[in-house]
Amino acid sequence: MKTALEFIYVTRAGSKQIDYVHSSALHEAGHAVLSVVLRRELLRVSIDRDADGDGISEHIPDVSSKRAVVEEIAIMLAGGEAASLWGFVTNTDDDEARALCAIRRELSAPNPEETREQIRACVSEGVQSLKEPICLFALELFKQRTLGGPLAASLIRGVVVGPTSLEQCLASLGF
Repeated sequence: MKTALEFIYVTRAGSKQIDYVHSSALHEAGHAVLSVVLRRELLRVSIDRDADGDGISEHIPDVSSKRAVVEEIAIMLAGGEAASLWGFVTNTDDDEARALCAIRRELSAPNPEETREQIRACVSEGVQSLKEPICLFALELFKQRTLGGPLAASLIRGVVVGPTSLEQCLASLGF
């Protein structure tokens, strides 16, 4: 029996369609796992294509403080970072644009691109530390295609053990 990590790597050599499903599952798993780690209410996660041809991870956003906005931006950036751990490049144009918009609008940062890269560094570290939970959740998402929020959150909480370095890194940014 292959582990989840072996499954992703072994089947990575598959067809374009399988690559799309794997990359989409990993991408959406990145968003979903960070949503749960950052205590957001997860609504739904799906790798079925929407009108834009993308999967979706929906949660209830929190913009009640600058710190919460930074966490929302981290969640936006997590999808591409998660997929890249396995060598996939996913379409992150919408995530990147929404992140920059939030930085300009909500954080009033003097250099939005630099702020995004500081947040991305935290996300990259956080996603790396959550690699196995992301992979396990992506595997389940690969099988089910769509998971409701409560079930998805329960699956994630079942594999994420203890606090992560992500929150400390984001807090160190000073927002």
